[in-house]
Amino acid sequence: MKYEETSKRLKIALSDHYMKAQELADLSGISKSSISQYVNGSHKPSNLAATKIGHILSVNPLWLMGFDVSREPVEIPAAVPGTGELLDLFFRVTPVQRDAVISLLR
Repeated sequence: MKYEETSKRLKIALSDHYMKAQELADLSGISKSSISQYVNGSHKPSNLAATKIGHILSVNPLWLMGFDVSREPVEIPAAVPGTGELLDLFFRVTPVQRDAVISLLR
């Protein structure tokens, strides 16, 4: 297991949220096979994937990646009022719904 710390921490965060890997995959838009690789420690998530996972599981993405930082999530400063709520909603919809929103914004 190459990325044992990330694997251990991801398992803890999933357990704390009573969430299975498939549900995390559905919520994050990250493939089930990638989530499984993170859980079994054979691969580590990219910065973007760690950020998505951290947001969904309410943990600091750097903590998830094995760094010696607080587990508490990092607050993303909202440049525009309501941005945090919009990001929260965006990451909680299905990948198909996210794609539709992105295409509307283009």
